[in-house]
Amino acid sequence: MTCQEGKYMKNVVGSLIIMLGILVVMASASVWAQEASTSEAEAPEASGQAEEAIPDPKSLGPWWLYSAKKYDPIYPKWLFHIEGNLSISDMSGNVEGSTYFGSAQVVARKNIFTNTVLYDLMKSDYTTVATGSDVDDEKQLLSDLVRVDLTERLSVQGGLSWVKDTAAYIENRYTYFLGLGYVLLQTPKHFLSFGAYGGFDDVEYTQKAKSTALELGTVIEDEDGNALYGEQRYSWFVTEAISFNEGFKYLQYTEDSDKYRWELNLGVAAQVIGPVAVTANYLIKYDNNPTIREAIPTYEKEDKILSVGIQVSY
Repeated sequence: MTCQEGKYMKNVVGSLIIMLGILVVMASASVWAQEASTSEAEAPEASGQAEEAIPDPKSLGPWWLYSAKKYDPIYPKWLFHIEGNLSISDMSGNVEGSTYFGSAQVVARKNIFTNTVLYDLMKSDYTTVATGSDVDDEKQLLSDLVRVDLTERLSVQGGLSWVKDTAAYIENRYTYFLGLGYVLLQTPKHFLSFGAYGGFDDVEYTQKAKSTALELGTVIEDEDGNALYGEQRYSWFVTEAISFNEGFKYLQYTEDSDKYRWELNLGVAAQVIGPVAVTANYLIKYDNNPTIREAIPTYEKEDKILSVGIQVSY
């Protein structure tokens, strides 16, 4: 793919996602205006009865997972869900230092439209005792997903994400995607969903990667390409206070069968008091990137992270 073709594809996918976002805003505004007009025309007592008929959001369960059309009638008001996680781990022995992980997620829903914004930050500061060398790695993720529920199970989804991962030699990686989501299970105890998307990946490598490659007699260049992206998510609500969560993501470049990456995340959350829970997570990331692997032979394709922390959700 030429640079011009790549930019064109990125602009097309990006434009589709922006249009979908605008559709959400317009549709939400339209629904709000219609509700406001209707409420003004109703008698005060009728309006009061309608208010009483609206259920408490807490009675909806984990609505941010479920389809809006699972509820009959569809919940008419705005819904918001906020979730934050924080964990810290210390290392000693051959490597001494600390790793900090924090994340924040905000979900907003109006009618059949749901928008999810997620931010992750992982920072590692450690020293290799044998060599005395200091390492400062950082990973950031910012993503935005827009979902339009067509039926109780089927939805249209589109979004974009930005990643910076110095340990993987990535300065900036922008991913744009658009596709369909399907909910197989959404019961009080179990939730299982799948997603399939087409998209575009645009990667800028760190200066450290480029310099290291030059020292080894090779060259690393920034790259982009079309990709197929799939994900699967499962939640088991063991009790009202304990839940098990699993998520799997896979991305395959369409023009290079050797270039792909996947991620598996396993987690348990146990509610302690009110909105506060203790969490334990195990994350496996596998990135088969020939560009980095051929230029830097010491590059490890697999990362494993075990963390324990605190979660607060509303």
